[in-house]
Amino acid sequence: MRARTIIKDLLLLFVGLSLGVAFADVFRPATVVPSARSEAKAEASGDGLVAYYFHGSHRCPTCRSIESLAHTSLQAEIDQGRIQWRMVDYDLPQNQHFSDDFELFSPSLVLVRESRGQVEKWKNLERVWSLIDKPEQFAEYVRDELRGLRESSP
Repeated sequence: MRARTIIKDLLLLFVGLSLGVAFADVFRPATVVPSARSEAKAEASGDGLVAYYFHGSHRCPTCRSIESLAHTSLQAEIDQGRIQWRMVDYDLPQNQHFSDDFELFSPSLVLVRESRGQVEKWKNLERVWSLIDKPEQFAEYVRDELRGLRESSP
């Protein structure tokens, strides 16, 4: 009887630890760091392209996947300083204006063209949600939208 109690307690401990690890993984802050090269270029001119990934304070695995796929899709552009990558928690009081500025209603990837520090044109890439399980199509969509924003007239 005592062996059963020990086994039951060990199984409960294992389940509890597993849930704790899963919970910590879902709610840990992201560690994506903007490219120093693209940040320096933007600060110097106030002109250029920016990819904003907007998220709330609590983040689900799908939201984290969208962030990761978007960043990976734009990595070459970021590394070459042709676009900046910015992550913004729109739940923070100082960032709530973004919800109105870019008509956000959920975590979103928004491409922005800035001129003299002002938003000139922007596009919310809403299809990222439906392409989350198709990484190649996701990347193609993001790059096509970036190309369109870059080529459109001011």
